[in-house]
Amino acid sequence: MRNLHSIFMTITIVISSLLIISNYLTIRTTSAIRGYINGESYYSKGNKDASKDLILYIQSEDESYYQSFLENIKIPVGDSIARVAMESNGSLDVIKKGLIQGNNHPDDLDNLIWLFQNFRRVIFMKNAIQVWEEADVMVGNLYEEGQSFHIRIKTRSLSDEEKKTIIAKVNAMSLALAEKGIEFAAVLGDSSRKISALLFYVNVVLIFLIVGGVGRYAFIFIKKLSSSNELRNQIMN
Repeated sequence: MRNLHSIFMTITIVISSLLIISNYLTIRTTSAIRGYINGESYYSKGNKDASKDLILYIQSEDESYYQSFLENIKIPVGDSIARVAMESNGSLDVIKKGLIQGNNHPDDLDNLIWLFQNFRRVIFMKNAIQVWEEADVMVGNLYEEGQSFHIRIKTRSLSDEEKKTIIAKVNAMSLALAEKGIEFAAVLGDSSRKISALLFYVNVVLIFLIVGGVGRYAFIFIKKLSSSNELRNQIMN
């Protein structure tokens, strides 16, 4: 009976530990994905505002709009710096500074880094990183175009026709970036639902194993106790 009790306790502890780990992974993973989706909203807003400022600069040739463009585009550039550093196992300080520059909440940083480092080769995160990388290339192009337009305007005034062509180009780049933002959020949102569902079923299975184990142990204990009582009654009679 003592051996049975020891085996039961060991199994229960192992299953309970797995349940705790499963719940921990559920909470941390969904929290990190939520952080990335929130961060994407700032990333997209930075791109949108930077594009708007660049268009206003081209139209008015007012230097203040160009400076505002540089300030707003720093937000997605910060996220890009963080991604590159995480992919190359770079300095934690560089990663965190990049994420902060991207307007990510300080409380989310550890979870964002943890999810990237531990799930970067898992299909859902791999797809999201691919979209992120493609968006970063577009951000780089927008920044370079902004610098080029700035130099041209500083050299000479642009004609109305030139301005129309440039504005159309900036609008197209802005729309393409917005689509990448939607795609990134959709990939992570879908992944969050799938991960939550998977870990929910894991939790249910583990709980059933614990309940089933307790029930099985109780049944064996009652059966042995009953047999012991019957044996004692036979001896007494």
